[in-house]
Order: sequence, then structure tokens, then C-alpha cells
Amino acid sequence: MMYDMDYAIYQYINAQAEQYVEFDDLLKQNHCTMEEAQQEIKAFREKYHSLLAGYAFSDCDLAAACEELMAQMEQHPGSPDLQYLYLCIVTDFGLLWNAGVQERSAEQEVRNYFRQRERMQELTAFLQVQDESMRKYENLLEHLKKPIEGNQAEYAEESDFLYHLTIQHILALLQMLG
Repeated sequence: MMYDMDYAIYQYINAQAEQYVEFDDLLKQNHCTMEEAQQEIKAFREKYHSLLAGYAFSDCDLAAACEELMAQMEQHPGSPDLQYLYLCIVTDFGLLWNAGVQERSAEQEVRNYFRQRERMQELTAFLQVQDESMRKYENLLEHLKKPIEGNQAEYAEESDFLYHLTIQHILALLQMLG
């Protein structure tokens, strides 16, 4: 069966059209007016550029800013300001680096802001889940390093011993993940 590119494009456009939210509805969903959204955007940009300036990052070259950010994050792991800058850069839809700003309407600017804010929240939640999973994994590794309860003499065969050993570790794993 031959792949129909036109049909794939048609499906993609329809899927995107179904996701479209009228601008007034978008403002209502975000509990703000156009003016309030524009004020939020202004405050968002000011915070971002203030942090860039505070760390003396380049604000005209994205690649240089990313390199500087990574170097700073290695020197100061866990810094909330650096993490915030990272989230801003990774989720930017042109709002912070002014990509195509001349061609964008005020509505598009607000839509980009809401989209970026949502992506930042999603990424933050994802990273928190990853951090929690890493802690559980490290706890599991520590538990697995503990000596095995019971001794091999209690079990008639090596297969019995391996079975009981497996059960101990599975129960420990379930307790830590639960």
C-alpha cells in the first residue's frame, strides 16, 4: 500500500483544527483579560532578562546563552534561578528570543505565552517525577546491597534459594514503588 502524503497532511490539518481554541475562550480558560495577559508577558520577559543579566549571559545569541547556562548549572546544581532560565529557553516559542516578532499579532503573542507557560509546567512536573524515580531507584539499590536474609542451608536446592531471594527483592521493590 502506497503512502498518501496528501491524506497525511489533510489528517494533520484536521487534527490541528480540532485543537484550536477561540481567543476569547483561551483568555477565559486562563482567567485573564488581554491587558492582564500582556502584563504577564511583560513581567515574564523582565524576569527572564533580569536573570540573564544577573548571570551575565549573552542575551543576543541563543547558542552562547545556552553554553553559558550549562556551565553555570554545572557549577551551581540545584539553583532555582538557573533551572528557571533552563525551562524558559527549552520551552521558548519565540517569545523570549523575539523570533519573528514583527510578523506576530498581539493575539499570537498571548497564545505563545500561554503555550510556553503550559510547557514549562509540564516540563517541571516531568522533572519532578524523574527526580522522585531516581530517589526510589537509589533506595532500591541500597536495599539490594543489604545481606540476604536466611542462609542457603535452609533451602533444599539452589532453585529454592533463588526463588526466595527473588521474592525478597520483588517485595522490597513493590514496597518502594508503592
